[in-house]
Amino acid sequence: MTEYSNMITGHADPMDFWDHSDWREIPQNDPTADVPTFITPHLVKHVQPNVKLILMLRQPAERLYSHYYHGKYGNTTEQFHQDVVKEINSLKNCTEKYSYRECLYGQNMTQSPHIPITASLYYLHLQEWLEVFPLKQIFIFRHEDYVKDMKYILKGLFRFLGVDTVPKKVFNSILTSKRKYITPNKLRKGSMLKETRDILNGFFKDWNKKLASLLNDERYLWRDVPYKLKHPMNEAEMKRIKNYTDV
Repeated sequence: MTEYSNMITGHADPMDFWDHSDWREIPQNDPTADVPTFITPHLVKHVQPNVKLILMLRQPAERLYSHYYHGKYGNTTEQFHQDVVKEINSLKNCTEKYSYRECLYGQNMTQSPHIPITASLYYLHLQEWLEVFPLKQIFIFRHEDYVKDMKYILKGLFRFLGVDTVPKKVFNSILTSKRKYITPNKLRKGSMLKETRDILNGFFKDWNKKLASLLNDERYLWRDVPYKLKHPMNEAEMKRIKNYTDV
C-alpha cells in the first residue's frame, strides 16, 4: 500500500453538521453533564486535522420543509404548520429555563418527536465547528446559488480543494447529470402554507442576521428567496419527474 493516492474521498451526511445527540457516548464527555465538551468536530479533527469541509446552506424554512417530508415527520401542509407552531413554542419554553445549547444537547431537542427545526439554526451549529476548525478550512455556499450557477460554485470548490482543472468534457458531464433524488411527498403536497413560511422566517430572522454577520455576507439573510406558491403535482406529473430523476 503506497503512502500517496490521487483519489479524494469524502463523506456527505448533513446530520454531522447539526446532530450531536450521541455526545454522551463519547468517552471523554461526562454523561451526567447538561452539555458536551466534545462533539463531532472534535472527533473529526482528531482523525483528520487538515480535513477540508464543505457546507451548503439552504433557506432555513425551505430546508426544514424538505427535511420534514424526507424524514416522514408528517404528511400534510396543515400538519407541518401545526408541528412548526408546536416546536417553536417548545423551544421558547425550554430557552426560558436553559440556554439554546442546553436545549439542543441536554434536553435532546434535536431528537424525535421534535421536528428538525433546530437543524436550520446554522449560526449555532457553525459556531461549534469554528471552535475547532478555522473558517478557511470550510467552503460555505448557498444551495440557491449552486442551483443558479453550478459552474461558478464548482470552480470555487475545486480551487478550495486544490485539485487540478477538470477537463471540459468531465465538467460538462457533472453539470448536466441527473438529480439522484428528490422528495416525492413534497412534490405531491406543493409549497408550505404562506402563513407557515412567515412564522418560520420570523423565527429564523435573528439567527440569519448573526450568520450573515459572522460570514460578512448579507446573502445569508436570504432576502432574495421569496415565498413561491407551488401547486401539488398529480400522479401523471410525478411519473414524469420520477422517470427523469430516478426517484
